[in-house]
Amino acid sequence: PVVGICLGAQLLAHALGAVVAPMGQREIGWHAVRFSDAALFSPLLDFLPTDMMAFHWHGDAFALPPGAAPLGESDACAVQGFFIGA
Repeated sequence: PVVGICLGAQLLAHALGAVVAPMGQREIGWHAVRFSDAALFSPLLDFLPTDMMAFHWHGDAFALPPGAAPLGESDACAVQGFFIGA
């Protein structure tokens, strides 16, 4: 299983053939992340809370690579991370 978060998710997404591009705004500071149902019901990630505050500092977003499930989202960015094989 592989979990990609933040810059690591951007780099992994690019390496796996997904598009990484500027999102038109920056997300900087403390913002809520809501975890996806896929993450909350995964046997590997079911310990996650439904949401949490996280510090963000990015202006790029990425598409999900083939076979990946979204980890969570914020108001500014639809995909905050992903996992594969979990």
